[in-house]
Amino acid sequence: GRVWDFQRPNEDWQCESPGCGVIAEPGNTKNGVFRISATRAHHTRAYLQKGSEHPGFILFARFKVVEWEGAPPAVYLYGRSGREGFHALTSSASSGRLFSYYGQDEPSISHGNVRAGYATKSKWLRVALACYEDYVFAKSWPEGTPEPHWQAEGKSSRLKAGEVSFGVWTSPKTPSKATVLFDDIRFVSLTADSLEKWGIRPGPRPSLNVADLPERGVFRVPGRIGLASDPSAIAFDEKSGEITNFVDRASGREFISREAKEPLFRLAFTKPYSEE
Repeated sequence: GRVWDFQRPNEDWQCESPGCGVIAEPGNTKNGVFRISATRAHHTRAYLQKGSEHPGFILFARFKVVEWEGAPPAVYLYGRSGREGFHALTSSASSGRLFSYYGQDEPSISHGNVRAGYATKSKWLRVALACYEDYVFAKSWPEGTPEPHWQAEGKSSRLKAGEVSFGVWTSPKTPSKATVLFDDIRFVSLTADSLEKWGIRPGPRPSLNVADLPERGVFRVPGRIGLASDPSAIAFDEKSGEITNFVDRASGREFISREAKEPLFRLAFTKPYSEE
């Protein structure tokens, strides 16, 4: 992998806007950052030179929105970007989502939400986007908090390769401008041997064979631990705690989609007066 902390001149990330480039972070002049000043509608991006040579990758970054005029911007990580569309993790002020875009004439496909938006100006948010074969993954977490497991996953067989970039989107309906700072960009090329290291498991959830389960009580199957009762069984991923299966024992019916990665429920703890 490679890391850019922007403490030296940048030659690898090329931006299409004159308001882009490496600067000293305002208020912290010892730290270099990559600034994107978006002054036109839609996308303003910085592309990684030769990024298209790596169809399997993870792109990590941290960013903060310094200022905007008009509508709040959306901050993007892009993968496999080209004429046919792109994969993207987009972060708004309140949340984020993973999706695949196939052009104006076709609907985009949403793969699920990540758990954090950039909330307020001048707070760093960390984000990650991964592409491997037909699968895409994403997550986000506030600076200073533990890095989570992947929070959204989807499948798209249409986009095989393309450019890697990060950028800012501004509204075409409300005249808008935005300045966003990026730092600690990390690009990791993914191989089949490195998937486990990064917690990436492409493919649907494994099914649960009710015939192999005890009548009642705790059970273990590969990668999962569960609880069985007379009418049903539930299983959890041993590493993430994610609910992987919920099965009716009489019919064998699985009540959780094998493709879905959203949890059944989520608890959010907030400090509303400090906006945390």
